[in-house]
Amino acid sequence: HQVDGVPRSLRLVFHVRGIRNERARDAVDLVLNATNSVGETPLHLASIRGRSECVRLLLQGGATVNAQDRDKRWSPLHCCAREGSLETFRVLMEYRADPNLRDLTGSTS
Repeated sequence: HQVDGVPRSLRLVFHVRGIRNERARDAVDLVLNATNSVGETPLHLASIRGRSECVRLLLQGGATVNAQDRDKRWSPLHCCAREGSLETFRVLMEYRADPNLRDLTGSTS
């Protein structure tokens, strides 16, 4: 479900980000950089789908821009390059994604 185009779960993340409680902030960091069975973070998944606004929100919330998955060692920028979303690419670069980061085969994004 979304409110004003922002998923409710992300609105909660940004609300908790404003809290000065260190434990709450640590919990948000865990959610933003949580991984699935192959090591993809929410940022990887948003990049694969070309969801540039979601990518921006995740990065504003503190997601790790150069996180690499366990399977292929792909970063969100590798995922974006595979799917071809120019706007998502721009957002990732704005947040200093490393285009020279190498995957498992030695390829850059």
